[in-house]
Amino acid sequence: MAALSIPPDTENVRTVRLVAGAAARRTGIDEEILEEVRLAVGEACARAVLRHRGAGETAAIDVELNDDEHEFSVRAVDHVVDAPDEDEAQLAHPVIS
Repeated sequence: MAALSIPPDTENVRTVRLVAGAAARRTGIDEEILEEVRLAVGEACARAVLRHRGAGETAAIDVELNDDEHEFSVRAVDHVVDAPDEDEAQLAHPVIS
């Protein structure tokens, strides 16, 4: 397992996408699926950045990458409490899944 903490700025989303792609590749995920992984990770991190900005939160966003040889998963954790789940967020969930 690896972890990153990024400031809630949009320019950091690309970095997380690249790191997640490299980690996914290391676990043996098919090249055809890598862009989908990067897209989902980018969407999750971008949503976390937007939630932080909307709430005025300045804490780092934590990104956990489980990249062992049998599983690959990414978890983006924001630190916004009780933010409303906007309609836009409902559209993002299928992309992330």
